[in-house]
Parts: sequence; C-alpha cells; structure tokens
Amino acid sequence: MKRFKLDNFVDRTCFILATVFGLGYLPERLGFKAGKGAGTLASIATVMLIQLPMLVHGASAVFASIVALMSFIIGMGIVGRADRYILKTVGSQPDHTGAVVSGDFNQNCWDGVVGQSVAGLPVFFLPKIFPTVTIGEQFFALFFLLVFFRFFDAVKPFGIKRIESLTKNETFNILFDDVVAAIYTIITVSCIPFLFYAYYHILTA
Repeated sequence: MKRFKLDNFVDRTCFILATVFGLGYLPERLGFKAGKGAGTLASIATVMLIQLPMLVHGASAVFASIVALMSFIIGMGIVGRADRYILKTVGSQPDHTGAVVSGDFNQNCWDGVVGQSVAGLPVFFLPKIFPTVTIGEQFFALFFLLVFFRFFDAVKPFGIKRIESLTKNETFNILFDDVVAAIYTIITVSCIPFLFYAYYHILTA
C-alpha cells in the first residue's frame, strides 16, 4: 500500500487551486497554445462563480474587499508551490508566446482570480454612491471592469511589466502585477463617466 505523504497532498492541492481546478489547462486541451487565455478564463470564472453570486445575495463592499484580500493571501501560499510542483512533475513548459519557462507558468492562473477580485470591487460600492443603482447596472459595470482588467493585464502598460521583477519574491510579483492592472482598471473606468459628462457639456455649450 502506497504511503500517504503530506507534502505530496499539499502540493497537489496547491496545484489544483492555482490552476483554478484545471481551468488553466483548458486552452491547450482545446488546441490553443499552452496557457493562452488561461488568465481570462480564471477572471471570467471569478465573475461568474464569486462576484455575480455575491451581487445577487447583496454582499457588502466590506465583504467583497475581504474576499479580494483573502484571494491574495491564498495566492501567496499556493502559486509558488504550484509552480514548483509543475516543474517537478512535468518540467519546463512553453508559455503562450512559445518560450520555454521554468516558472510563472501560464496554466497557473490564480493571479487572474486575484486581479478580477480587486477590479470588480467598485460594483459593490455603487449602492453607497448611487442608492438608485439597479442590479442590472451593477452586472453591466462588472462586465465593463472585466474587459478593461483583461486589457491592462494583457498589454501591461505604464510600468506593470516591471512589477514582475519588483521584489525577490516571485509569487508576490506575479500576484501584485495583476493587482496594479486592477487598480489601473478602476481608475480608468471611474474616469469614463466624467469624460463623457465633460464632452457632453462641451458639445452643448
């Protein structure tokens, strides 16, 4: 009988969570490049399975913020260990660009969960700012935030790319660059209504 090894169990659990229950491997199963779009799938799953249900059940902004913080804390514990597990069991892997890497595997897409958890926070503050906002408008805002977050995370403008080498802790860098992309998303989406308002008044002046 094979002996139970706690380390193996923990490694496998971290791997399952960090790949969002295998979602990170779906693109290559469908014939796409390894890991391409894995972060987007993880972000969509976060919207569908976490943020939309929270909206439906009237979760508070404080609760949503705690969920976002917990996703980051969990990520700090699982992402690095999952990367090491992939390297140990499979070896170096090609990423979505075709380059062979030995860490920060695209299939390990928990950072997409963390980033979307932060990017989606404004919808939970909307009822406090606009008491008449409807849940349909919150759904639309959440979709808008998802699109902008995926854009910023993919393009990595304004120094986001440099965050990947910000500290010696690779796991922190992997997660924090998505947090910064989420912050850029919030700032951008928050400015859009004011830009439209200003543009309207310029045209009607």
